[in-house]
Amino acid sequence: MIEVSEFELQTLMTSDEFSRVLDNDPVLNELEAELEHENDELLQFVQLTGNCIYIDGVRLRPLTSALWTMLYLMKCNFMTGVHDVGHDDIDLMLYALSHNILTAGGDFADIRKKAAEFGKRHIRDYDETGTDLAEVILNAFYPLTLLKAQGASGSKFEKYDCDWLVTLAAIAAKHSGRTIEYCMKEMPLALCWSLYVQHRREVTGESYSRRTSIEIGKAQFERTFELGKMFYCEKNNLKMDDVTWL
Repeated sequence: MIEVSEFELQTLMTSDEFSRVLDNDPVLNELEAELEHENDELLQFVQLTGNCIYIDGVRLRPLTSALWTMLYLMKCNFMTGVHDVGHDDIDLMLYALSHNILTAGGDFADIRKKAAEFGKRHIRDYDETGTDLAEVILNAFYPLTLLKAQGASGSKFEKYDCDWLVTLAAIAAKHSGRTIEYCMKEMPLALCWSLYVQHRREVTGESYSRRTSIEIGKAQFERTFELGKMFYCEKNNLKMDDVTWL
């Protein structure tokens, strides 16, 4: 059995090569993302309470589940993920969040035409606007990170079709006391997902709570030293069971 001191291990862990190991570790990256979520709470509050936001000077309503499904059916790449998001997708989403397209019927071609004209008038930088709209989506789905943090699958839905829309709205209606129609058309998607998480709490008995900064920091510390030990063994052609860590 080989004994390795903490000083020897830490010395190896100061190398540039090990820094690259840390940078590319998916576990540490996930922990860092979880830590960053703490800064998203204010934006999440804005979404949950249905407050409007402004992008490119345009007042945007909260994203709802019905609007999400409509944009999915219109093959907007923000929702489908089939292709990279293009200028036409950014035009469409900005227009959809600033206008009540749910009452426009099924004339998708006319909506897209109006969206393109609207985008030309208001969007100054498509990259910036696309990033801002992606953040809107991120915060709308933010409640699902509670499920992922506990190792759950999160949303089990893969298609955001009418069945998804009614299922989510029915769960939201059950936990909010509002009508299914209200939950589809008016309730912010972020709140629908929050109620879905509450539904999962009742079904599974899990708490689905976020870790504190201290808990995340402890997990990062432990993962770093775990990687350090693996790195040491790899560099010295050893097995973990062959080493006693002092």
